[in-house]
Amino acid sequence: MAISRNDIIKVNGIIIGSHDFKELDKVVEILTDELGRINAFAFSSRSQKSSKLASTRLFCTGIFELSKKNDKYSVVSIDVKNYYDDLTKDYDKFCLATKFAKLIKQFTYENMDCIDELALICFAISALLNDNLPDSIVEKIFKIKLAEVSGINEPADIIVSKINAKNPKSLTDLINYIYKLPISKLFSFNLDGTLYEDFMKVDVDLNSNI
Repeated sequence: MAISRNDIIKVNGIIIGSHDFKELDKVVEILTDELGRINAFAFSSRSQKSSKLASTRLFCTGIFELSKKNDKYSVVSIDVKNYYDDLTKDYDKFCLATKFAKLIKQFTYENMDCIDELALICFAISALLNDNLPDSIVEKIFKIKLAEVSGINEPADIIVSKINAKNPKSLTDLINYIYKLPISKLFSFNLDGTLYEDFMKVDVDLNSNI
């Protein structure tokens, strides 16, 4: 929950983008639970002596203390809960996490309630790193749930009708199951055999719904 005290705002969030600003500063793009997707100045964060050097990296997650002046946010401090350091050790997983961030950006904006979107990307990145699920399944689940959270999901039977599924009934049930499943439990199951093959055929075109 966003907490405001003495002009300091506390929010939960994850850094999903950034760009350099001036010599030692950067602007970070933060997906927050209650302020939506915002940009915030992180002054001196590129200095080797800065406490913000590590905490303003891409995908750092935690509690952000922000100040706001003239409708512009600045990062005061970050209580990092997860750096997701292992993403930097696997190029394919890092690229997929970056893809998740880009997709999230399409459906979020400032002053939007993004509790579900924040939870979704955090659980998806965690699923990429625990290796219990193939990355291909994580990506499909992420896209299907993002469509549902964003209110653009098609009925499951319509999705299945567009592909040549070997077991359309089971695939329809699976998609409906993902729609209804809490985000915290999304990545708790695996697939194999015919159902896995059918699931990989599912095409969730998020771009066409913007």
